[in-house]
Amino acid sequence: MFIKRKTKKNIYIKIILAAAGILLTTLFIFFAFYRINKPPVSAFIKMDTAVNQARKTGSDRYTPLHWQKLIADQTKARRSWDAENLKPVFLRNYRDALLMADQTVIDAINLTLLVHAKSDSIKNSLTIGIPYLKNILRDYKNRFSHLPVSKSSQHETITGELLLLESEYAAERGDYILASKKMNQAAGKIENAKSTISGIITEYLAGMPVWQKWVEEALTESRKEKATLIVIEKLEHFCTVYTSGKLSDQYKIELGPNWIGPKSFSGDKATPEGIYRIIKKKLPPQTKYYKALELNYPNDTDRQRFESGIKNGTLPAFSQIGGLIEIHGGGGQGFNWTDGCIALNNSDMDKMYNSVETNAKVIIVGSLKLQHHLLYDPYLSK
Repeated sequence: MFIKRKTKKNIYIKIILAAAGILLTTLFIFFAFYRINKPPVSAFIKMDTAVNQARKTGSDRYTPLHWQKLIADQTKARRSWDAENLKPVFLRNYRDALLMADQTVIDAINLTLLVHAKSDSIKNSLTIGIPYLKNILRDYKNRFSHLPVSKSSQHETITGELLLLESEYAAERGDYILASKKMNQAAGKIENAKSTISGIITEYLAGMPVWQKWVEEALTESRKEKATLIVIEKLEHFCTVYTSGKLSDQYKIELGPNWIGPKSFSGDKATPEGIYRIIKKKLPPQTKYYKALELNYPNDTDRQRFESGIKNGTLPAFSQIGGLIEIHGGGGQGFNWTDGCIALNNSDMDKMYNSVETNAKVIIVGSLKLQHHLLYDPYLSK
């Protein structure tokens, strides 16, 4: 009886020990598995930190496609982690999530380096480009500021200058993307304005051979007939007086605001071009401009041009050809202000008035010399 009890007790002990062993083994396996497949919190913190750093460097602006891929990879890694968390603990495996997080960290670091390189590249282009465009703009003003340009060209120039200032301010703030965008826009506006006025000047100076022929023939006539000749050069803003074919005086002049090209109609503020004669010498009250020499504008050529313009529609049907073009005093104002006349300061007008008589020939041309400073663009070869 005693032996049976002892045997039964031993069986209970063995069962308890076996159960305890199984429990301990289960717990050991569970904790070992958990240690191997614990949530990759640290890796994801590193991933988020790297992505945020890439964002701070401006990756979303400098390299938007790379940035979108980085965000997509970050999202994919998080979804992988979330998917594992839905499984029973002993079935979770964060290996894929961990690998994706690690790869995203590497991609974020590389993207940050790429953005730094691109930022430096843009910064360097701004360092070179902004001063370069300033020089082009300065050269444009030096070469063309005295020329009458269209409102559209003026608008292009002013807009280009403002965009260049905006580019400079953006670069100073470190916003190199915006600075680069504004600089490129400024370059386009400035180039458009420069090309337009260069084209106008090139087309205008194509008339030089004709102008030179007018003056050569008139100088020959002046020498032969011992006559006085007045030559107006509009580009230079000079009036030259020749006596018997020899230069005797030269005066600075002011013209109508739209002086490039011939006069087309009354009110166009343009100074005529062509061969004219002085038909009347005027003193106050015949003229309101101190003293004046009235020209025979319009001449036959002016009338033919006007009639052709009306006929082909290049001039409004209600236009008038105009008249009363004079060489007069009241000049010296420093800008082109007349209605189409040629203005001298009063002291120069005194000299001219006393040195010429009616019927003296007056030739008005664009220029007699090739304007290298207007036609040559020093930046085309750079």
